[in-house]
Amino acid sequence: MIILTLGVKEHEGFVYYLHNWIPIFLHKIGDLPKFRYIITNLILEGLCSNQYIADTFYVFTNSVSR
Repeated sequence: MIILTLGVKEHEGFVYYLHNWIPIFLHKIGDLPKFRYIITNLILEGLCSNQYIADTFYVFTNSVSR
């Protein structure tokens, strides 16, 4: 879980992003450009903050900001 209503699940080679348990995005494991695009959209839409992303994916906050 990223936040109470937003989560991430890996299943059969894909990563699913769920909002209220409804899939809103997906990408293949290892697809870094698509991962960055989705994370950026989640932040810009106000669904989560840079800090939540950094904590969930174990990256530095300044990496998320870039």
